[in-house]
Amino acid sequence: MIDIVWQSIVIHGLSYLIFAFLLGKILFDPVMSLIEKRSERVNKLVTAAERAEEEAKSLQESLERRLYSARIDAGTIMEELRLAAEAQGEEQIAQMREKVQQFREENAAELSQEIDKAMAEVESYAKELGRLLAEKALDRKLVA
Repeated sequence: MIDIVWQSIVIHGLSYLIFAFLLGKILFDPVMSLIEKRSERVNKLVTAAERAEEEAKSLQESLERRLYSARIDAGTIMEELRLAAEAQGEEQIAQMREKVQQFREENAAELSQEIDKAMAEVESYAKELGRLLAEKALDRKLVA
């Protein structure tokens, strides 16, 4: 038969318990502590990354709103500039029309005066020519 040595079993059991206790204190506790610290660091990094992502989204939304607002402002400014340019163009056209009208009136007055002068000259020449023709036809000098 097999002899069971109770003393050996107790010694092996005690040495196993001592070995497990020492192994736990020397190896498992520091490793578990290191794992917990690393896990906490990873959680902190994940939390920081999530916050950074939320901030990035918030900034992106803010920038998109500002860009949209800037586009609207730019459109408004462009429309105002276009209207101002049209008004200025119409004003310049009106001024040019006024100048052209004034030029026409001045030239019409000058032209009228020149026509009157020319008519007076023609009338004078016609009288003189008529007198000369009458003198030639009558063969004598006429007194005016």
